[in-house]
Amino acid sequence: MAVVKKFTKNIAKNPAPCVVWANHHQGISGEVIDVPRLESRMLLWCRRGSGTVTVDGTQVDLQPAHFALLPWGVRIIYRAARRHPFELGGVHLIPRHTGIWRPGAAHDSNDALAGITGRADDPTLLSGMTTGIWVNHPILYHLAEHLATRWARTPPDEATSYAQGALLMAELRELACRPDLNSLPRELTRMLAAIQTHLTRPWMLSDLAQVAGCSPAWLTRLAMRHLRRSPCRQ
Repeated sequence: MAVVKKFTKNIAKNPAPCVVWANHHQGISGEVIDVPRLESRMLLWCRRGSGTVTVDGTQVDLQPAHFALLPWGVRIIYRAARRHPFELGGVHLIPRHTGIWRPGAAHDSNDALAGITGRADDPTLLSGMTTGIWVNHPILYHLAEHLATRWARTPPDEATSYAQGALLMAELRELACRPDLNSLPRELTRMLAAIQTHLTRPWMLSDLAQVAGCSPAWLTRLAMRHLRRSPCRQ
């Protein structure tokens, strides 16, 4: 108990990252949610289904196994597809937090948490919106899913939320150091997203080619050229 008290006293004075909320959300057919201003760095991902997310006017199509790290203070409009609406995961990080800890992130200027002194972004994080595919970031994926599941049961205490923030911050910094899959041919991104979504499925080359939208021979050439291994070894 003394260690926890000393820890919380130190973070009350020195800025440190903390997770203030995390959850899963199942959209309904055609659902539209407008968030005027989000005061957090949100890690957002699609678990299944599809839809779009518009961030300060930039629209992103969300497909299973795709994620996005959003900037601080953006307007977000979620639009779930009418057929197979997406299920989303989200983690809200305050990169530089001091003072009184409270769970939750401000979603508009009238929110009780809006503009609180002691909540701020970290300029050393990636600027703008960063998108990627989970298959290239497995540690970040498992951490994000753990946080969303953990917070769904019950919000953790203050010390735990700071420990979670430190872990998440470290993984987010790695995003700038690791190449992502956005530059891969579309056929490969479709294939990798399908594999990530159905990890236990025994994939055949013909199945992967059908998902990718090309012939087995062409998919094999692309995988060997860009991934240095055959499709069935991903």
